[in-house]
Amino acid sequence: MGDAGGRHADADTIIDAIGAPCLGVAAKEWLRLRGLDDPALDRAVELLSNDAVLCEPVLAWCRSLIGESGGRVTTVHRAVIMLGLPAVRAAVIAVTGAGAMDALVVRGGIDREGFWTYGCAVASFCESMGERVGVDAGEASLAGLFANAGLACLAAFDRARFGRVIDECESTQKPVGMVLRRAFGVDQHTVGKRLMERWGLSASVRDGVLHRGQSPDGLPASADRSMAGLVTLGCAWARADHLGWSGEFGPLGDVGRAGAAMGFAEDEVAACGRRVLDAVRARARALGVGGSGDPLAWSASSAMRRSAELAARLRDLTRRSERATLVLDALSSFQERAGVDDTPEAVVCGIGASSCGLLGVGKVAVVWQERAGRAWRLSLIDGEGRSERSREVAAPGEEAMIQRPADLAGTHAVGLLLACDLGWLARLVEHLREAGTPVFIGIGAEGEADGASAVVLAPVPRPTHDAAAFAPLRGVWAGALESAVRLADARRLEEELTAVNRALVETREEMASRESMVRLGQMAAGAAHELNNPLTVIRGRAQMILEKASTPRQRDDAMAIAEAARQVSDMVTSMHLLSIPPKVKPVACDAMLVLRDAVDRARARVPAEAQKSRVRISADGLSPGMVLDPELVAQALCEPIANAMMARPGGEVQVSAESEAFTDRLKVRVMDRGPGFSGRSLAHAFDPFFSELPAGRRAGLGLARSRALVEVMHGRIEIGNNPGDIGGAFTEIVIPQSEFKGRRAA
Repeated sequence: MGDAGGRHADADTIIDAIGAPCLGVAAKEWLRLRGLDDPALDRAVELLSNDAVLCEPVLAWCRSLIGESGGRVTTVHRAVIMLGLPAVRAAVIAVTGAGAMDALVVRGGIDREGFWTYGCAVASFCESMGERVGVDAGEASLAGLFANAGLACLAAFDRARFGRVIDECESTQKPVGMVLRRAFGVDQHTVGKRLMERWGLSASVRDGVLHRGQSPDGLPASADRSMAGLVTLGCAWARADHLGWSGEFGPLGDVGRAGAAMGFAEDEVAACGRRVLDAVRARARALGVGGSGDPLAWSASSAMRRSAELAARLRDLTRRSERATLVLDALSSFQERAGVDDTPEAVVCGIGASSCGLLGVGKVAVVWQERAGRAWRLSLIDGEGRSERSREVAAPGEEAMIQRPADLAGTHAVGLLLACDLGWLARLVEHLREAGTPVFIGIGAEGEADGASAVVLAPVPRPTHDAAAFAPLRGVWAGALESAVRLADARRLEEELTAVNRALVETREEMASRESMVRLGQMAAGAAHELNNPLTVIRGRAQMILEKASTPRQRDDAMAIAEAARQVSDMVTSMHLLSIPPKVKPVACDAMLVLRDAVDRARARVPAEAQKSRVRISADGLSPGMVLDPELVAQALCEPIANAMMARPGGEVQVSAESEAFTDRLKVRVMDRGPGFSGRSLAHAFDPFFSELPAGRRAGLGLARSRALVEVMHGRIEIGNNPGDIGGAFTEIVIPQSEFKGRRAA
């Protein structure tokens, strides 16, 4: 029986599904009676008297109404004479209705004795106080007896779902009606009221069942407020005295306040309670429950059980509170250490430190992974957040069922991974087991298979920690670790993007420089074609003038003309070289001779005062034979040596050369003791036509030409200033030995 899918249903659907319990023929006959003069009375008495199963319980119920005089109620006819038709009719409906409901109580798994003891207690109290508030005593007893009829119907409709509702109410102290409405879509009050309608009971009884427990101010105007308030008071009294099972687990109702709302003093309510205890016992016997026990003893036993339940719940709440305190302390510790710019390593250290406090251990191990597919790392962290050792460990293979560290916290996960022959994990688990009971706390964003993942491993003395209680803290840890990984990824991406942008800018600058060189080469080629003939004529005529000169001044003028023509020719040649580098022609040569050739060329190019500079060549580490292009190497070295000689005319220039041990490259370093390069020179020294010398002294193409020659030989050239007290500048050129016949620069 029941709605297995857990869907909601209305009250009528539920009553029909459980078989629509009915009152029976005899009860219906008694319901139709209108008074003692009703012709159908004799038939109703006869029907009841002839029903051996029903008659005795009804008479027992009737005897409970008059106490010591009840012994004289031996027949149905005498009961009607002594008690009146309404009282006997109420007894008939009570017994037959309870009989119809009893099967539902058993089917729903409800404590039968507790259910009917509670109903009899409420019924007896309401009947005793009914006339005081203007309510028919018989109807008051029926409203009290069937106050929880809806609970029995819902339990029979879906026993499992009803059991879950009761468990939740017992653990959370929530009102049962609220949880029933969420689970079934309807509460016990509505179902009970609808059943009373089907039985044909009065509107007053229905109001007592439907509106009990509600504030009088919240009742509709048509409701019988006296009946609703009386049943509310009866239920509160029965719960307070622990008479039976009410289905409620929250705080006990305030009997004094409920009585005051009905106009009763506290002592009146207490006196009524003492007065009806014998009736409760008699009526419970009439319904076949309660045995021969005393209601007071039953109440005491129930109170003791309730006290034991409350004590157990208190212990459970204490344990939960202790766990919550540990979690809050760990969360506070973690947040104190956390920073918005923390690296993943820093967050892992924070997780480890807060885990130590949470588990009460001095050190934990954290296995973590930034992203799926990345390396697994193992960190040993103490309570201060210090990582004693953090290292990369072997991750499971693709065939393993466990692929994320957080999955290690799952059932049998460690055993599955140990089967993958991970030595580090086997040693770690063995160490944990030697120190205590291993605890695994998985950390990872739910639903993110590629997100950051970690697991905290620690040995504890006893396995008293509930992983579910750590869920809020695990969520904070997972969020912090994921944020740190995303920030680290963003930083790495920023660095990579910056490097790419820088390379792009450099490439653009190089392309622009090459385009400029191409245009310069085109101009130089044209200039060379147009200027070579005039320059040849100028040099020839200057030579003729020099030969015919009769005075020193004429000879000086002729030499000046020839030198100027040579400089223009060299400048055109340099521009042509920058745009169209020459082919490399490597041959086996003596690198020392190449260095001396470069020094001679430099000395021939500098002014007279710079020619006095002393050039010292140091070549102790130089290989005797190297494969180089001697002409291009000499040209490339000529300009740096000339610059060094002019930096401090008459001073010393040091040229050191060596063959690098592993690469066998030629490395030449030229140093002077001059003022060094200025910041502007360091930035623009290789730009064509740049020079800080006075106008007319140098064309500014020397270092640009040297770099072009070095690069065509796949080498590199660097300039800078000597450190410390040495002073002066240096130029370093590194040229690999050629392994090819010839190639133009790209």
